[in-house]
Amino acid sequence: MLKKSIILIFFLSIITGNVFGQIDRENAKFMDTCKVNIIHSDTIYKTNLDNDAFVVNCNCQLKKYSLILFDRWGTIIYKSNNINEKIPFNNYKKGAYVWILEAKYPNKKIEKEKGVIVLKE
Repeated sequence: MLKKSIILIFFLSIITGNVFGQIDRENAKFMDTCKVNIIHSDTIYKTNLDNDAFVVNCNCQLKKYSLILFDRWGTIIYKSNNINEKIPFNNYKKGAYVWILEAKYPNKKIEKEKGVIVLKE
């Protein structure tokens, strides 16, 4: 009976493509290499503002992306689901802003990052 159970499990594993703990081949390339990169300074000066003040990029196609910027009172002042969209810092006053980024990878892993940016004149 045990031998038949092992054969059945092995057969089902072959059909589903998951043999003895192997990973899903379709998403295998994203398991360890897919990563969101955030490039920014903790302090951004409005006098030297450029489009590279806060850059987010990823080396794979994300299932979900969200970036939210809050002012010091916790009000959402900017929200985007487009990874290529730039935050319009020139529209905001000097002060501290909290950002929260959420990304969902093709392998369904969710990553959340947060930080603070100080905008100065």
